[in-house]
Amino acid sequence: MRQKAAVTRIARETGTEVTDAEIIRRSAREPELFAEIFDRYYAEIYGYVARRLGPGLADDVAAETFLIAFDRRDRYDVAHPFARPWLYGIASNLVSRHHRAETRKYKALARVGVDEATDGHVDQIEGRVDAESTRGLPAAALPAKDRDVLLLVAWAGLSGEEAGRPRPVLPGIPAGPVANAEQALDRAAAAADARTFTPPRPDQWIYTELRIRTSAKPAGGVTGGPYKTYVRRHWERGDGKKSAEIVSGRVRVFDEFGRTSPPEDYPSLAALPTDPHALLRWVYAQNDSGPGAVGGKGRGATPVSQRQYEMAFQTLNVVLRENLLPPRTEAAIFRTMKTIPGVTLVDNAADAAGRPAIALGRTTEGRLHEEVLLDPKSYAYLGERAISIKGHTFRGVGDNPTAMPEYVKKGILQNLTVRTAAGIVSEPGQRTS
Repeated sequence: MRQKAAVTRIARETGTEVTDAEIIRRSAREPELFAEIFDRYYAEIYGYVARRLGPGLADDVAAETFLIAFDRRDRYDVAHPFARPWLYGIASNLVSRHHRAETRKYKALARVGVDEATDGHVDQIEGRVDAESTRGLPAAALPAKDRDVLLLVAWAGLSGEEAGRPRPVLPGIPAGPVANAEQALDRAAAAADARTFTPPRPDQWIYTELRIRTSAKPAGGVTGGPYKTYVRRHWERGDGKKSAEIVSGRVRVFDEFGRTSPPEDYPSLAALPTDPHALLRWVYAQNDSGPGAVGGKGRGATPVSQRQYEMAFQTLNVVLRENLLPPRTEAAIFRTMKTIPGVTLVDNAADAAGRPAIALGRTTEGRLHEEVLLDPKSYAYLGERAISIKGHTFRGVGDNPTAMPEYVKKGILQNLTVRTAAGIVSEPGQRTS
């Protein structure tokens, strides 16, 4: 086969055995080389999947494993010479989608014990897993991560280190914690690109649900508790001509006249530029008017470039929060955020629903940190948070000199908004399941 001849040629050129990493690296320019990875590992991957799901699904899942690997080969970490753990990780992620089909197998493991269920693989496990500690332990009772590690060691023959290496939740996106905001936004963009999506028809409705936590005071600055949490539900028709809200406990439909800035209608959002620099220019154009705006001369206006960055980050956050976006548009927003100076990673963030989150934020007016919240595994958008990072006196919106001054301490939560639902429904008042 052609790839065999190519591998032989590479071996002659380098004078060494050709590793998986070298083949994958070169396959970026010579795609046919990737067939060698298929030849080396297909039988193993097929066998592993067959034991997890049965032979009926093994062909399709094994084939999909290599299709995903080929599609994401440019992201392979060539520091790892052997691709086996990477391929098994992709296969395990695909297997997880068939969790219901696996349930019967885990019950069988509980009845007969891990050692018997693996058909004599104790010899392969020895030195990697303590056989005595696992004897009789029901695999179904293990946490999903530990269960996958156990089965990768027992059935795939991986070392404990290889099996325990973090695997991506989404194929092709690196696993493990992010080191900085740029890395998090890259992963969020890649996750958005990989998301399947069916656009709404003009007669369908886009439903969004936000859970908002802010001060219980009816007006004034947020100087601390007590806080209140309320839910806001909104429907926007697919053609952008009607919207709906809950008013006094009833769903009310409104005609839309003109477009908001930034837009909330799906046709306008779907038409947004996907090049980050073009999208950033569009954002600047949305805010280029009024006192204190970009280039404005209003009271307390900050330098033009800094004000641009602040408003750009805020505008992109609003677009993410308020809408269900096409994957390419959402990915473009994350890539555009990456180009805005001053966006940094915040550790140990948590959203209003008690779920862990990655927080990316930048400072506004030197006293407020405004943040976007992302799911740490799927990198999906979760919501936003604003925290006071410097003690300051608040004199109302626009820093009104006639307003009653209120002192806001450092560390005071100003707002926490979590998007708890976003989807397409048939009519206003209907919610996504």
